[in-house]
Parts: sequence; structure tokens; C-alpha cells
Amino acid sequence: GVWIVPLFSWYMQPEEGAGSLFVEKPGEDPTLSMWSDHHFTSWPPMVTAPTAAEFFLGLNEHHVNRAYDAPVISFSHFLPRTELIYSTPEERRGRVLTDPYPQFNFSRVAGCLGIDTQVRRLGAIIHIYGHQHRNRNRVIDGVRYISHCLGYPRERQHLSGDQFVQGPALIYDLSGVQGPAAHREVRSE
Repeated sequence: GVWIVPLFSWYMQPEEGAGSLFVEKPGEDPTLSMWSDHHFTSWPPMVTAPTAAEFFLGLNEHHVNRAYDAPVISFSHFLPRTELIYSTPEERRGRVLTDPYPQFNFSRVAGCLGIDTQVRRLGAIIHIYGHQHRNRNRVIDGVRYISHCLGYPRERQHLSGDQFVQGPALIYDLSGVQGPAAHREVRSE
């Protein structure tokens, strides 16, 4: 068997703490005026945690602290690591990259490092995440990270190759096979 463990998550902005995935971007709009969360999301006063990200991480503690008797695959909506935001040279090969929104800095709202801490406490062999609308399949420090975006219809028109794969993806079967090969192993420093 295998355990599928969902992780509640939210992003941590740089002014909220060291757990942010923030990377500075020249020319960015730090107010994130184009980001809809600032217009459509409001939080009550945080009583049990200082930020929304920490509140959601706290909801995971019961699942993170238990023992599992089979391989664990975890998933979250938000990204667990900064390295997953950007494409690798291998992923960029043969593509012309443009920045359609030069004032928007996705890293401000990408996720938080606390997600990865929980992934590793779980002993997950695979972590699936979403939010960024970019396919990723990487192994970092022994954990395989997969983002398999299905995209909005307008995104599907502009994506090709491994940027967009239609339909579900096999990432693991009970024989232990972990689907298509991941990009090379990466070790964090």
C-alpha cells in the first residue's frame, strides 16, 4: 500500500517571516496589486498562529506526528521549496522564456518552507504540489517533487512538450515504480 497525506498550506510573504520562498525581482510591485488574493481573501484575527501559513501548517501536525506503515506521498496546493519556482537549464533548453508580468513577483505568494519541513518529517517519498501552473518533476535531497499542471484553457494553447501533458499522470504504482523519470537529483546546500 501507500499513504496519501494531504497538507493544508498557504504562502508566507517575506514580511511575515523567514519561512517565505521570496526571491527579489527587479522592478516588481511589492504591493501585489494585481494578485487577486489581496482583493478576495480576508482573514479573521489570527489567534492560534501569527500568519495564515503557520495556521495551516498547525492543522497538519496530527498527520505529521503519526507513524506510517507504508510509503508516504504528500500533497499541498502551495510550493514547499524555492528551487521549484524556477525552471532548470535542462527544462529551459530550446525554449524562449518571456515574463508576461514583469511587475509581478510570484515568489511572494508561492508557498512556504514549513511545508517542506513537514514533507520531510512525514518521510514522504513523493510530494505533489500545484499553484504555479508549471510542470516540475525533480528529486531534491531524496524527495521527488511533482507539479503536473492541467492548466487553464488559455494556458493549454501555449504550452507544449513536457510543459503540458494532457490528463492524469502515473506517479507511483503499488510495485513501487514512480512513473516517468524525474529530472536529475538535486542536493540543496
